[in-house]
Amino acid sequence: MTAVVSCPGCAEPVGAADGFCEACGRSLKPAPACVRCAVGTVDEDGYCTACGARQPGPGDHEELDLGAVAGVTDRGLRHHRNEDAMAVRRTGDGVAAVVCDGVSVSPRPHEASRLACDTAVAILASGPPETVPAPRRPDIEPGPPGPAPAPGADALTGPADAATREAARAAAAAVAALGTPTAAPACTYVSALVRGGSFTVGWIGDSRAYWLPGTGDAELLTEDDSWAVEMVAHGLLTPEQANADRRAHAITRWLGADAGPADPHVVTRRPDVPGVLLLCSDGLWNYLPSAPDLAARYADLTGPAVDRARALVRYALDAGGHDNITVVLLPVPTPPEEDPS
Repeated sequence: MTAVVSCPGCAEPVGAADGFCEACGRSLKPAPACVRCAVGTVDEDGYCTACGARQPGPGDHEELDLGAVAGVTDRGLRHHRNEDAMAVRRTGDGVAAVVCDGVSVSPRPHEASRLACDTAVAILASGPPETVPAPRRPDIEPGPPGPAPAPGADALTGPADAATREAARAAAAAVAALGTPTAAPACTYVSALVRGGSFTVGWIGDSRAYWLPGTGDAELLTEDDSWAVEMVAHGLLTPEQANADRRAHAITRWLGADAGPADPHVVTRRPDVPGVLLLCSDGLWNYLPSAPDLAARYADLTGPAVDRARALVRYALDAGGHDNITVVLLPVPTPPEEDPS
């Protein structure tokens, strides 16, 4: 016997398994949970019944759930669209990820960040081409080759470093091809390649990477390409003076046709303990800039990786949500024991 219930819209009888009411057309599917507060449900007009937030449209909120690897990107509360992008791809022996933040004052920044992510993650996942170079604009010169791995470095450091540099340069060339020096879509960039207990991070701009070890001190792996950092580096201002200036967060390097050489900063680590590599845009780190503060917030989180990424995005939304927010979490296992022979 088929159970009969009433439509919540018009009170006409409907079957318990029905997807919609034949009388008024109302959907009978369970209302989705609010992506902002995770408490209320979403009404037919797209607003949360608990916090009242309008739910994101297509592209405004996206999630990647690959088990221990996860990412969430969100439009935030002040921007009219999400100009961040993320890409994650498993490799044969690890995982590659890219986070890009569109430069809002440039044209079509969302296209720049999406293209940069897709271009770079494909190279990171497969390695740099050996015979066919990535396409480049003739007016965009690559930077000098990176330093050779230090003696005794992990055997994967060399290939990982090469892939990281090539991925950034290819992403820069792709973004540059979207425009001209006078009308240049632009974005910042950070990537990670995790393999066998080691990770390599590359960046241009102020998107960041943090190392959150299971035990020990957290670390900000990247250094922003920003006005404040340059003023301090040249000894012109103290950190306090530079960060108090309205130009503090103005970026000095980015991807785009109006950018300089596309050589990324690169850092490789082979930690002694397992942990999590966190990539993010400034929509998160503006509210949790220091590694200890971010690590403390992360330590309070529980559940699957995607739940933790959601919680960090929600923290930024609760703190004001002034910018687009993107968080990607990548686990780094304990390095395998080396064969003494």
